[in-house]
Amino acid sequence: MDAPLLASPSTASAVLKLPHDVDEDEDEDEGDYPILPGQVWMEGDSLAPPCQSDLEIVPEIISLSNISATDIFYDLGCGDGRVCIAVAKATGARAKGVEIETNLLERFRTRLARVEAAAGSAGKRAAETRSGSGGRAVPPAVGLITEDDGQEERERERRQEQQQEQQQEQKQQQEQQQEKKQQQQQQPIPALRKGQVEVIEHDLLTVGLEEASVIYLYLLPEGIRALQPRIEAWLEGRLREDKEEEEEGKEKKEEQGTVNVSSDFNGVRLGGDRKSRKPATRRLVCNMWGLPGRTPTAKRDVGHMANVKLLLYESS
Repeated sequence: MDAPLLASPSTASAVLKLPHDVDEDEDEDEGDYPILPGQVWMEGDSLAPPCQSDLEIVPEIISLSNISATDIFYDLGCGDGRVCIAVAKATGARAKGVEIETNLLERFRTRLARVEAAAGSAGKRAAETRSGSGGRAVPPAVGLITEDDGQEERERERRQEQQQEQQQEQKQQQEQQQEKKQQQQQQPIPALRKGQVEVIEHDLLTVGLEEASVIYLYLLPEGIRALQPRIEAWLEGRLREDKEEEEEGKEKKEEQGTVNVSSDFNGVRLGGDRKSRKPATRRLVCNMWGLPGRTPTAKRDVGHMANVKLLLYESS
């Protein structure tokens, strides 16, 4: 009996795939990544599960962590980048996906290029539709009331005219609502700003996290344990303080040998102290597995079967 073919770490995520994404324009074709006979995912191959996050939970991630356009969103072990792109499109936030697997990085870049191209094409089609649509047909005018010798006949015709006018107004309102609905459906996919989504090829255990305001983790328990010291330091602001101290040290070295201009003026320090500035709340969203020993701020069961658990952790 032939020995089964085992999946390598670089192919593990491509072997076990979630069902096709809801947004087919953004998802890669199944034929691009065929499943080979006998392939399996071996425990210990990766810090991440062998499947991608489902796009249907992205709105829950956004609402749970209250992501806005001012945030910088990091997805550690981002896979093909679907969550990064979806968050950036929905919120306007900058998004950075950290991945080290070569095949997943290639899929991330391909997906990003595809979304940007689709957004541009959709915007062009919508503009052409709007410019060539023309005005709506003007409804026929209601005829004038004919003079009649009898008062009763004139009253009857007046009521009929009023009824026709009401029916015409209702029809116009329905047409306007339908036209508005069609325009909304023709709205282009929101185009990503240049540089809004960034692909970072790096080991997620050593990548810099200082600028992140929101981090998303869909990692196995052992992956979270390996990352936990750095994640805890990030939540507590210690990574940023260490970075600022390093930058201050560099500045002091550069100032050596130059004229020393005091930053004090009549006892008032100019510019303020970096450490005295209160940083924005940092938010961590974990998918399925959370930080051991730390109580989440909020929990939410999501997905079409409520079988995906999201856990939110916030800086104090």
